[in-house]
Amino acid sequence: MRILVVDDRPDVRLSLLYMLEASGFDVAEAEDGTQALGLIEQQRIEVVLTDLAMPGMDGRALTRELVAQRHRPRVIVMSGSEHLGPKEALSLGADAIINKPFTREELVQAIRASY
Repeated sequence: MRILVVDDRPDVRLSLLYMLEASGFDVAEAEDGTQALGLIEQQRIEVVLTDLAMPGMDGRALTRELVAQRHRPRVIVMSGSEHLGPKEALSLGADAIINKPFTREELVQAIRASY
């Protein structure tokens, strides 16, 4: 399964990349929603794991853009200080939400449950 990690912080992307690769996933990364959309057009991405708060195109805008597409990857939003609830995440069109901080096991479980 190919997962796209979208977060503006390089340290967060690297940490998630290590966690996901150690769990057997193929991982790509993007620093914002605009870069993510470009990668999705070029590659087969099955799951997008996106932060909500980012400069440029944030996770909310990215999620809305992906939901509007006919063939789209599953979208999991990562919520930090906002602590977005499941109802609000689903109203954005996300398939799942995971609140920070989370463990590798919780992340893998959220990915598998969303697919």
